[in-house]
Amino acid sequence: MKINPTILTKDRDDYIMQTTRDAGFAKELDIDVIDWSLTPGKTITAEESLDVPVDVIFNFDLMMDYPSKAVKVLIGDVRVHKIIINLHSLNNIDDLFEIIRQKGIKTAVSFHDPDQYEDVKNYFKKVDAIHIFAIQPGAQGNEFRPEMLEYSKKLKEDGFEGEIGLDGGVNKQTLPQILNFPFDVVVVGSAIAKSENPKATYLELIEMEKQLHTYA
Repeated sequence: MKINPTILTKDRDDYIMQTTRDAGFAKELDIDVIDWSLTPGKTITAEESLDVPVDVIFNFDLMMDYPSKAVKVLIGDVRVHKIIINLHSLNNIDDLFEIIRQKGIKTAVSFHDPDQYEDVKNYFKKVDAIHIFAIQPGAQGNEFRPEMLEYSKKLKEDGFEGEIGLDGGVNKQTLPQILNFPFDVVVVGSAIAKSENPKATYLELIEMEKQLHTYA
């Protein structure tokens, strides 16, 4: 299982600091771009997110009412590996995924509400990955919802063959429980971002995953 730091902030200087710092110890970073009606907070834009000269792989999680503008910006940067669009999108997601695929970038859909699962199944053959939110999206540190982990097994049982990701609530306390489920990648927000030593925390999570996986 792969572990990636994720960055969520509305302050550009803070974003530059976190991105530059995390790129020093992680090869792949997940960036949250939030601009929707579900939660009051917003982050920096996709344009601002790319305006950092770091040699790193970027995955972008777009939690936006209208992510089309962000998609058009992101597909022009060779560092962008995967673009994740939340099912709440008011744009036509299928059209956006076609634009993304044409640039050789991985596609993913994310969901945070059990009521969205039937809609998720419509994308089994259309995306490379499905991401599950184990917290209510919008801010780092929101309450962990362990019941959402079960959807990783349900995705497998229902025939999804792509990558399964987990977003939210991943830390040293929850990782042992998470490893009981078939996730391919987990992204870690506040556990790293708010740590006194982000690099040490990241490496500790990596080592925990290795040890727990070995003895599972």
